[in-house]
Amino acid sequence: MKVLIVTLYFPPAGGGGVQRPLKLAQYLPALGIETHVLAPDDPKWVHRDPDLRVPTQAWIHRVRYVGPRARKPTEELAASEGLGRMLLQAQVTARRLLLPDASVTW
Repeated sequence: MKVLIVTLYFPPAGGGGVQRPLKLAQYLPALGIETHVLAPDDPKWVHRDPDLRVPTQAWIHRVRYVGPRARKPTEELAASEGLGRMLLQAQVTARRLLLPDASVTW
């Protein structure tokens, strides 16, 4: 049997979201399951944890991360006034409601 784990969070990234895919990649090969992990190569915004070890029994496939464009809506809003500010606020709100997961494109 083969398993493909597609995850945005995998070592050297750190944080709470790393633990489940990391443990799956560590323990599934021990059960005789061929495990492949598809993870981004280097998302710059992710917290790093150098103490986490990448499992040696699993196949790790790194792909280029093409994340959302970096936006700073609070700075945009602070620089604008009046009607322009209201329109910017409406755009920011629409983006957050219609696409709540910024990493959906990955």
